[in-house]
Amino acid sequence: MLTVVFVDVVDSTGLLTTVGDARGAAAIDRVLQTVRERLEPYGGREVKALGDGLMLTFESPRSAVAFSVAVQQRIGATRPQLRIGMNFGETTGGDDPI
Repeated sequence: MLTVVFVDVVDSTGLLTTVGDARGAAAIDRVLQTVRERLEPYGGREVKALGDGLMLTFESPRSAVAFSVAVQQRIGATRPQLRIGMNFGETTGGDDPI
């Protein structure tokens, strides 16, 4: 059993268009760094960077939810915002769960 979490910066394309590539990329990086800083305490692992988002795994849904709440509390109402989605279930194939 594994919990997969996806995080995605909301309207990253609009942000880049509005403030420019350099400032927009810096804002996106800042939000994703906030996510990365909170992974270890909740037992999370970054599987893949997806440009303006990340694919993460957790061994328990409880840890994934606690992590998600901690990230949202840290980000608060700042811009850009972050979307977080998760799924829990069995994995198949290979030694690496993802």
